[in-house]
Amino acid sequence: MQVHLFGARTSVGESVCEQIKKNHPSWLVYRYSRKAESRINNKEKLYYVDFTSAESFEVAGSDKIPSIWISYSPIWLFNEFLMQIARDKPECLDSLVGIIACSSSSVLTKRYAFSSFDQDLYKRLKKAEDNIEHLCKNFQLSSCILQPTLIYGRVGQYSDQNVCRILRVIRTLPMLPLPEKTGLRQPIHAVQVAAVTMKIAEEFQETSVERSTRSRLSLGGDSCLSYREMISAIQCSQVEDDRAHTCLLLSVPNRVFFFLATPLLLLSPKTYEALLRMAVDLSGFTPVHKILGCDPEHFPINKVVS
Repeated sequence: MQVHLFGARTSVGESVCEQIKKNHPSWLVYRYSRKAESRINNKEKLYYVDFTSAESFEVAGSDKIPSIWISYSPIWLFNEFLMQIARDKPECLDSLVGIIACSSSSVLTKRYAFSSFDQDLYKRLKKAEDNIEHLCKNFQLSSCILQPTLIYGRVGQYSDQNVCRILRVIRTLPMLPLPEKTGLRQPIHAVQVAAVTMKIAEEFQETSVERSTRSRLSLGGDSCLSYREMISAIQCSQVEDDRAHTCLLLSVPNRVFFFLATPLLLLSPKTYEALLRMAVDLSGFTPVHKILGCDPEHFPINKVVS
């Protein structure tokens, strides 16, 4: 089996490579990056791919060996690239067994957002998911679109931009005001997203197209905790002398908190809506342990979030 990995310079992409080396050493992995300067990374070769120019794309490896395409690149860019490939270079799909594309739970949670930024994000995600699913049906390919919620964790040199951003804030501020009542979250580690990806890839290899075609999989971690509890857990996960411990989490009545934040509605509707989401439950996604058939792992799954 050949795995063609797009978005290799991510924490999830790095974890997929590690898990393949450990559990499927016979699989061939070809890593692609949109950054030209990253053609060579240590001993791992990274192939350059330009998502805006499918004509210049050449599939690495052999066209005689079954392959799976996995993407952690922005799904709207990967979608446009796939559409070009299917139209102009369909021979690139000859050995393809299936496609696994990573989207976001934002396609579910931001459907009724009022900021133009979030509305546009929802539309781009939804259009890309629909197109990829339709392409896979037309080419009789197995398919799965992952919709993970808040991804966190460092793998190798790559880390997330979610929990890390929170960690930077609480290391900088002496006090962080939060709504008294905050909504639920299901943060998921990059290693867990990679493990689900590997399980789906194994299914694609072992089953027929008719039985292995999935629709879309909303995906969350095994812990369901409030936004405030999540930040507190991040603090507790740090080493004893870390500055994150000095940040006081100040509870503010919800009405007062959101009233004080109203000027942001004029200055930055995107930021204002992000603050509003602190009080909204963004949970209820399929927990990882139910997919993998393993024991639940509580947030954070590593002792230290970095």
